[in-house]
Amino acid sequence: MKTVFYNSKIAEFFTPLTGFYTIMLFGFVFTEKNSLSMTVRSHENIHQKQYAECLGAGLCIAFLCTVIFNILWIWIFPFTGYYILYLIEYLVHLIRLRNGTKAYCAISFEREAYDLMGECSKSPALRRSRKSFGWLNYFTSQNDQTP
Repeated sequence: MKTVFYNSKIAEFFTPLTGFYTIMLFGFVFTEKNSLSMTVRSHENIHQKQYAECLGAGLCIAFLCTVIFNILWIWIFPFTGYYILYLIEYLVHLIRLRNGTKAYCAISFEREAYDLMGECSKSPALRRSRKSFGWLNYFTSQNDQTP
């Protein structure tokens, strides 16, 4: 896993809800704890990969918009695209489900991370591998899973 910041005040600020103590921000993991279990590390690592995919796609789009349309302010979106998609999806599910916890559980990024985080405890021969942009498969399916 990439950089993890333990005993983080940033994590305390961004995870005020009970039961949450770790957050991935801009590719870095912040936690209130002294250590993380393998499954939590796996969950956050999946979020890091999702963020990197959104960042890469966003950089390509920003480059094209700059070259074709000379739009320079678009360069803010590659770094925030993951969070914009996350927030929009959460709000759509919140309106649809009328329940914050269920809306959180329905977010495609979370569904993929919860679905695959247990794979780290399996033997390598039995593990499912994560496909690039795999969260899109969860986005298109309508199952509302609870982690």
